[in-house]
Amino acid sequence: MVRELDEYAKCFLRDMKPGEVVPVSRNRSQAQARNPHADDNDVGLIVAYRDGRCVGYLGLLAGLLRVDGEVSKICRLSTWYVAPEERASGVGGMLMLRALALRKDLMVTGVSEEAAPVYEALRFKPLGPLRYLKADLKRVNPVRLCASAIRKAVRRLGLERTPRFDQWVRRADGLGRSVIYRLPTIDRGEVRDRFRARRVERLTDRSFELAQDATRPVRFFRDAAEINWMLEKRWVTPDVRRATPGYYFADYDPMVDFVTLEIEDRKGGKPRGFIVLRIDGKMGRRNMMVLDYHFWDVDGHECLLPVVLEQARTFQVDVVEVPALCRPQVQRSLLMRSLFREERRAYFCRPSRPNSPLSAAMERLELSLADGDLAFA
Repeated sequence: MVRELDEYAKCFLRDMKPGEVVPVSRNRSQAQARNPHADDNDVGLIVAYRDGRCVGYLGLLAGLLRVDGEVSKICRLSTWYVAPEERASGVGGMLMLRALALRKDLMVTGVSEEAAPVYEALRFKPLGPLRYLKADLKRVNPVRLCASAIRKAVRRLGLERTPRFDQWVRRADGLGRSVIYRLPTIDRGEVRDRFRARRVERLTDRSFELAQDATRPVRFFRDAAEINWMLEKRWVTPDVRRATPGYYFADYDPMVDFVTLEIEDRKGGKPRGFIVLRIDGKMGRRNMMVLDYHFWDVDGHECLLPVVLEQARTFQVDVVEVPALCRPQVQRSLLMRSLFREERRAYFCRPSRPNSPLSAAMERLELSLADGDLAFA
């Protein structure tokens, strides 16, 4: 249960046997035990044992679904892992069947290609997909591409260890990235004249929660309490001393950070909205994703992409992911169209019954980059 999760993790890590599968990290257990939308008796983790040893686990994360002003609980599948030697034994299926037996509305996203057929076989229904825009500067960085080509040529000559060339590629990568961010991809000057982005530690204005009903009446609902919980109780730590050794899923990332920006008029200081960004260092790239945003008028949406690009330049990120809302601004610039391309993210859900809130809402759901556990992980 959620109320037991932190104590369970502490005891497991203290008493675990050599080579045993670690079912949850301390960072996750401490954070999920404080989930503002979870009740003490909600299930937070299902663990499979063989002969007293952990061989697999499935995490569950309580969340909310909002439909035309009415809120109901859903359960987001979080971590699903089985030890390699047990993957032909049916343990993974048993874990999922135990989750289905809870009779909760379930949803999951960010699934691997290998896992998608399993969800379909268990009668999960596809949602979406979510369409969003992604710019990968490493893919279009001409300085880095030239340096990488030279390094590959040197290695083909039999020089496997090329630390000087590796260092050169890293420097070329940074140089090319800086040049790209200074190109006139979008008119940031006008935005600077009109808006000011101020970094804050947490959201204090909750009025956006209901204001979004007009534009997104059916959505997986993230209120200020959940956003602030994510900002304050982080699943992934930049401090290697707090990492959990042997945990399969992300637990430590020296680049991980959240950036929360309140947007206001430069003249008069009138609040216009907010943006929440996540930064991480996956796949050898520094990535930035727009998680949450809200603006009080359509005019305010014009600052979303310029503000994000300004932050991307500040943090020198390689990959930027933004909502499809930014498409009109991208289309207005040939250079922006060459940087950004459309990506899709798969979603699956399994309503607990034919007339459950999730079942009734499936055809109308508006999806977001912050859905599921990806915002936290």
